[in-house]
Amino acid sequence: MWLRSCQNKQRSRRAFTLIEVLLGAVLLSTLVVSSMLGFRIHQSKIRLSAHRVEAVAIADKLMSNWFHQPMGVPVGATGVIDPQRLWRWRTEPVGMSTVFGQPTLIVRLELYEDFPTPNQLLISIEFVNPVPPVAPEVVPLETTN
Repeated sequence: MWLRSCQNKQRSRRAFTLIEVLLGAVLLSTLVVSSMLGFRIHQSKIRLSAHRVEAVAIADKLMSNWFHQPMGVPVGATGVIDPQRLWRWRTEPVGMSTVFGQPTLIVRLELYEDFPTPNQLLISIEFVNPVPPVAPEVVPLETTN
């Protein structure tokens, strides 16, 4: 009798109980779900980084075009970069400064992406824009008759 009860205990120890199996399944599913969430977050960060690199190249091209135009940088303006991707730019004056004795305007250029998150700021660049010299005021000469 005693021998038979020892054999039953040994036999029951070879297999897992239902609670142990369920606990293992819960732990495994928690691990899988957290891995999937981490992967999703990682993918969105990679996408945002790639868009920021592209935004820097676009900002460089915009500024190059503006500095080669007679009108210069459009301060306080907005524009669309790519209507299909919902990318846009905006410039705004930040302040005034003097560089080598010349008055300059500090301008901020911001590039935004409106999809998947509205108003997602990709990059913000501040640069110095020279202020055009003011033409001296012409005073008419008085004529005496």
